[in-house]
Amino acid sequence: MGDSILFQNWPISSGLIAAVGVVALFVRRVLPKGLGGAVFVFGVSSAVAIAFSARLATGSSDLRLLAHLAAALCVGWSAVGVFTLRSTHKEEETRGFAASALAGALVFGVLTAVIVVYDLTFVVLYRLFAPQAIISFDARAGTLDLALLLLAVGLWAQRTRESHQPAIVLLLAALLATSAAMLVGPAAGTAAADRVGRTTPTEWWQWLTLLSASYGLIVLAAYAFCERYHRRRQVAAWPDRLANLVMSPPRWEGFLEAVAVVAAGVLLLGTYAIVRGGPPRIGLSMAQVASAAAAGAGCLALCQRVWNANLFGLGASLMTLTAATLCTALVPDRPGASAAVRLPIVHNAALFGLAFMTFLWFWLSRFWRQQLLDGQPWTAAGRAIPYARRSGFLVAALTVLISYQIALWPLLPNVVAPDAATHRWVLGLAAIGLLSLVLAWDARHSRSTAVAALCIASIGAAVAFAFARWPDPVLRGRLIQYFPIVAAAAALPLLAIAELLPSTDRWRCFAPPLWIVALLLLPAWSLLTLLAAPRQPAAWLTPMSLAAVGGVYALAGSREGRRAFLALSVVLLLAAAFNLSRLYAAAGMRL
Repeated sequence: MGDSILFQNWPISSGLIAAVGVVALFVRRVLPKGLGGAVFVFGVSSAVAIAFSARLATGSSDLRLLAHLAAALCVGWSAVGVFTLRSTHKEEETRGFAASALAGALVFGVLTAVIVVYDLTFVVLYRLFAPQAIISFDARAGTLDLALLLLAVGLWAQRTRESHQPAIVLLLAALLATSAAMLVGPAAGTAAADRVGRTTPTEWWQWLTLLSASYGLIVLAAYAFCERYHRRRQVAAWPDRLANLVMSPPRWEGFLEAVAVVAAGVLLLGTYAIVRGGPPRIGLSMAQVASAAAAGAGCLALCQRVWNANLFGLGASLMTLTAATLCTALVPDRPGASAAVRLPIVHNAALFGLAFMTFLWFWLSRFWRQQLLDGQPWTAAGRAIPYARRSGFLVAALTVLISYQIALWPLLPNVVAPDAATHRWVLGLAAIGLLSLVLAWDARHSRSTAVAALCIASIGAAVAFAFARWPDPVLRGRLIQYFPIVAAAAALPLLAIAELLPSTDRWRCFAPPLWIVALLLLPAWSLLTLLAAPRQPAAWLTPMSLAAVGGVYALAGSREGRRAFLALSVVLLLAAAFNLSRLYAAAGMRL
């Protein structure tokens, strides 16, 4: 940049550009409205940028130098615009020039924010997924730039109040917190040994925890700001503005969306922390709990003041994250343990919190029905009933998925840890059993087939947990070898139970998912296993498995309205008889 003619002769070039701006300002009356002020603002800004770049650049990145210049110009033109508006000189001309100055401040502010966000995005992603990489980022300079933008917004708000100012301040505060968090933790070095030395696990968790805690405090501050505004309006209503007491809450443009963005950051960081196995120190873990609780409480409290279904869902997710993080924080630290050993323990602990929150959201969806008047909600709690139930179902579905991950952990590739200690049996089955009880309780009271299906899936996770950790490898190998007949035999009692449940009142919702398991999943699994195996461990396995599956469909077709199953049963029984006849024929030939 310094080799161009423009920067080699920077005094002349910057002076000429500034002169053009000054001339445009003096002849603004003959120019279209606003053009003279705009040319002056951007002419002077260009002159300052050229002079600054030519004289003060010391090897810094051109992009970051541009961010510093834009931030300084944003504050400068904001101050000029505000002080111009306070002038008593010809009001029409004053307002026109002030509008041009504030427009210039807006352009430079947006430019600064875009550059800083661009830098922060890459730095945060590298810190999360590649902490050993060399990423140079001047966090102090970025923090200073964002602080200057906040100062510019403060100057602007001192003169005029706009409905979108709270959202801008909130987003800038979140960016400032992100940049400030980069001051802590892994630092970029020039040597690999230096980088490894500066990227200790404690440092890594410190910056992540600081960032999450900052976001949580920002969400709480947003609620406090909204509540303070509401209280002040109530106080000002007495005695001659009583209409303010029944006015709707203020609708600041983009405010709730900005709160949701910041709160979503807490949710993502907290979830990522659990996936990574949690911080190595109890203090950092409790800070993660506090940040998630603060953000969740802020979102739910804002919903009580200004109802927003999406914000309630986000708050419910954050409170669920709080419970899961609290349970993982109680896991004893094992510094020498590998990820293959620590992760199933941490995720098992999270299961207890998720199971509890599943129960809580289902229970609240019933408890809040007292907030209905003739079936219509009249409070925020009444409006939240369907969303609380939806949150409970989503948490339950997520918990079932995690249950299967924990259950099948020893069978995953590249996992050599058996995870079969006695306490792992107790805690694993206890967590999955608690989830099954919660889902069975809700399915029984709500008569929900979907929740009943999740309950049966969780019971399947408990069976998979026991199978993957069974201490006798011979028995486990036999079950795998003879799985077709085992699956077909298991389908028979499940189908019998499914046939009996419709006669009951509260348990009939379990019949459809049991029918699906007994008539679709287990028979299909059994037949596919037979077809996929090139050779069976015993000659009788194929005919017996086909006969057992045929018996399942024969039992299903015995009921009126399901005679089509009889045709499938006949086909399977004929196939079993054919295989059995071939088996006897082969045995006779050998004799």
